Amino acid sequence: MRRTIIITICLFVFITILGCSGMYRATKDRGPRVEETEYVIYKDVRLQPSISVIDNEAIPIGNLIKVRAKFRNMSIYQVNAEVKIKFLDSSGYEIIDNYGWQPLILEKGEIKSLERISPTPQAVDYRILIQYANK
Repeated sequence: MRRTIIITICLFVFITILGCSGMYRATKDRGPRVEETEYVIYKDVRLQPSISVIDNEAIPIGNLIKVRAKFRNMSIYQVNAEVKIKFLDSSGYEIIDNYGWQPLILEKGEIKSLERISPTPQAVDYRILIQYANK
Protein backbone atom coordinates (compact mmCIF):
# COMPACT_ATOMS: atom_id res chain seq x y z
CA MET A 1 0.00 0.00 0.00
CA ARG A 2 2.69 2.41 1.00
CA ARG A 3 4.69 1.46 -2.08
CA THR A 4 1.67 2.17 -4.32
CA ILE A 5 1.25 5.65 -2.81
CA ILE A 6 4.95 6.48 -3.36
CA ILE A 7 4.79 5.26 -6.98
CA THR A 8 1.61 7.28 -7.57
CA ILE A 9 3.20 10.44 -6.13
CA CYS A 10 6.37 9.93 -8.21
CA LEU A 11 4.31 9.43 -11.38
CA PHE A 12 2.27 12.55 -10.61
CA VAL A 13 5.42 14.65 -10.09
CA PHE A 14 7.05 13.20 -13.22
CA ILE A 15 3.98 13.90 -15.40
CA THR A 16 3.63 17.41 -13.95
CA ILE A 17 7.27 18.24 -14.72
CA LEU A 18 6.96 16.86 -18.25
CA GLY A 19 3.76 18.80 -18.82
CA CYS A 20 5.35 22.09 -17.76
CA SER A 21 8.31 21.75 -20.11
CA GLY A 22 6.27 21.69 -23.30
CA MET A 23 7.46 22.92 -26.66
CA TYR A 24 6.05 26.43 -26.17
CA ARG A 25 8.39 28.84 -24.48
CA ALA A 26 8.25 32.54 -23.77
CA THR A 27 10.29 34.62 -26.21
CA LYS A 28 12.30 37.70 -25.48
CA ASP A 29 11.49 41.02 -27.06
CA ARG A 30 14.24 41.45 -29.61
CA GLY A 31 13.84 45.21 -29.72
CA PRO A 32 13.18 47.38 -32.76
CA ARG A 33 13.61 46.07 -36.30
CA VAL A 34 16.81 47.01 -38.14
CA GLU A 35 14.86 49.23 -40.53
CA GLU A 36 13.69 51.33 -37.59
CA THR A 37 17.17 52.14 -36.30
CA GLU A 38 19.61 51.95 -39.24
CA TYR A 39 19.75 53.96 -42.46
CA VAL A 40 21.71 51.28 -44.36
CA ILE A 41 20.19 47.81 -44.58
CA TYR A 42 22.03 44.86 -46.11
CA LYS A 43 19.39 42.49 -47.46
CA ASP A 44 22.16 39.90 -47.75
CA VAL A 45 24.57 40.11 -44.80
CA ARG A 46 27.36 38.54 -46.88
CA LEU A 47 27.63 41.89 -48.68
CA GLN A 48 28.47 43.83 -45.54
CA PRO A 49 32.24 43.16 -45.61
CA SER A 50 32.37 43.86 -49.37
CA ILE A 51 30.39 47.09 -49.78
CA SER A 52 30.74 49.97 -47.38
CA VAL A 53 28.51 53.03 -47.38
CA ILE A 54 31.15 55.63 -46.65
CA ASP A 55 28.79 58.60 -46.69
CA ASN A 56 25.06 59.23 -46.80
CA GLU A 57 23.12 62.40 -46.23
CA ALA A 58 19.67 63.87 -46.76
CA ILE A 59 19.57 67.36 -48.21
CA PRO A 60 16.30 69.33 -48.16
CA ILE A 61 15.38 70.75 -51.57
CA GLY A 62 12.26 72.86 -51.15
CA ASN A 63 9.73 70.41 -49.71
CA LEU A 64 11.51 67.32 -51.09
CA ILE A 65 14.47 65.29 -49.81
CA LYS A 66 17.59 64.59 -51.85
CA VAL A 67 19.54 61.56 -50.62
CA ARG A 68 23.19 61.25 -51.56
CA ALA A 69 25.18 58.08 -50.79
CA LYS A 70 28.72 56.90 -51.57
CA PHE A 71 29.57 53.21 -51.83
CA ARG A 72 33.04 51.65 -51.68
CA ASN A 73 34.09 48.13 -52.68
CA MET A 74 36.16 46.85 -49.75
CA SER A 75 36.92 43.44 -51.32
CA ILE A 76 39.60 42.42 -53.82
CA TYR A 77 36.97 41.29 -56.32
CA GLN A 78 34.30 42.95 -58.43
CA VAL A 79 30.97 43.10 -56.61
CA ASN A 80 27.64 42.99 -58.48
CA ALA A 81 24.93 44.41 -56.29
CA GLU A 82 21.74 46.39 -56.43
CA VAL A 83 20.79 49.39 -54.35
CA LYS A 84 17.47 51.04 -53.60
CA ILE A 85 16.75 54.22 -51.72
CA LYS A 86 13.40 53.80 -50.00
CA PHE A 87 11.57 56.94 -48.91
CA LEU A 88 9.27 56.81 -45.88
CA ASP A 89 6.35 58.99 -44.83
CA SER A 90 5.72 60.26 -41.28
CA SER A 91 4.01 56.96 -40.36
CA GLY A 92 7.01 54.91 -41.50
CA TYR A 93 5.35 53.55 -44.63
CA GLU A 94 7.23 53.31 -47.90
CA ILE A 95 6.42 55.86 -50.57
CA ILE A 96 6.32 54.13 -53.94
CA ASP A 97 8.60 55.64 -56.57
CA ASN A 98 9.64 54.77 -60.12
CA TYR A 99 13.31 54.11 -59.36
CA GLY A 100 13.19 50.56 -58.00
CA TRP A 101 16.46 48.65 -57.62
CA GLN A 102 19.47 50.17 -59.41
CA PRO A 103 22.54 48.13 -60.45
CA LEU A 104 25.69 48.81 -58.46
CA ILE A 105 28.78 47.22 -60.01
CA LEU A 106 31.96 48.05 -58.12
CA GLU A 107 35.50 47.09 -59.09
CA LYS A 108 38.16 46.50 -56.44
CA GLY A 109 38.46 49.65 -54.29
CA GLU A 110 36.07 51.64 -56.50
CA ILE A 111 33.82 54.35 -55.08
CA LYS A 112 30.47 55.26 -56.68
CA SER A 113 27.82 57.79 -55.74
CA LEU A 114 24.06 57.62 -56.03
CA GLU A 115 21.55 60.44 -55.64
CA ARG A 116 17.77 60.22 -55.45
CA ILE A 117 15.09 62.84 -54.86
CA SER A 118 11.94 61.87 -52.98
CA PRO A 119 8.92 61.49 -55.26
CA THR A 120 6.56 63.45 -52.99
CA PRO A 121 6.75 66.07 -50.22
CA GLN A 122 5.32 63.48 -47.78
CA ALA A 123 8.76 61.83 -47.52
CA VAL A 124 10.36 62.56 -44.16
CA ASP A 125 12.92 59.76 -43.90
CA TYR A 126 14.81 57.22 -46.02
CA ARG A 127 16.59 53.87 -45.97
CA ILE A 128 19.33 52.55 -48.25
CA LEU A 129 18.83 48.88 -49.15
CA ILE A 130 21.66 46.79 -50.63
CA GLN A 131 21.40 43.27 -52.04
CA TYR A 132 23.24 40.99 -54.46
CA ALA A 133 22.24 41.55 -58.08
CA ASN A 134 19.78 39.05 -59.54
CA LYS A 135 21.50 36.85 -62.07
